[in-house]
Amino acid sequence: VERVVLAHQDRLARFGYPLLVHLCQTHQCELLVMNTEELSPEQELVQDLITITHCFSSRLYGLRNYRKALKKAIADDQSAQDQASSHA
Repeated sequence: VERVVLAHQDRLARFGYPLLVHLCQTHQCELLVMNTEELSPEQELVQDLITITHCFSSRLYGLRNYRKALKKAIADDQSAQDQASSHA
């Protein structure tokens, strides 16, 4: 990989960005960030907290949907087995 182009620096990694910069430099890979808006430490912290909250809430909703789909699949399978055994 010769070049990695990012819209924002935290699109590649929210945390540990300096390590990724170092790795890219070590492997002669250009890391190009298009939006280099500077934020105050407080603004950065607020954005980090919002991102973490969003990530975990999305994961929670995903687990709920998975659980519902799994229960439905089990119920459908049980219903199909019951119908098959009643016809036998």
